[in-house]
Amino acid sequence: MASAVVRHDGITCGRELGDEPCAVRSCWTARIRPHLKKYYISLRKKLQAEREEAARKQEELQAQLQAQQAALEENQSLLRQAQEEVKGMHTKFKETNALLRVVLKLQKD
Repeated sequence: MASAVVRHDGITCGRELGDEPCAVRSCWTARIRPHLKKYYISLRKKLQAEREEAARKQEELQAQLQAQQAALEENQSLLRQAQEEVKGMHTKFKETNALLRVVLKLQKD
């Protein structure tokens, strides 16, 4: 392996380039680690905020769904009542129609 001298932020590394980490890599890692940690913390905060927003949205949608279900049940109840009223009026209409036919038949005779 070739021996090399690399300058990085005032650090001279004369180690052979190989599997062993050199001072340059250690220096770079030491410099970048705090930035990565800040970025990681920032991402975690953003993810937590997104999770909280999703939870709020889910609660809001759940409340809307429950309100819509209650309204649907009320509308179904009103529809059943209206259907019963129409059924009753139809029965009365049939009875009235039958009576009118009898009256007309009696008037003809």
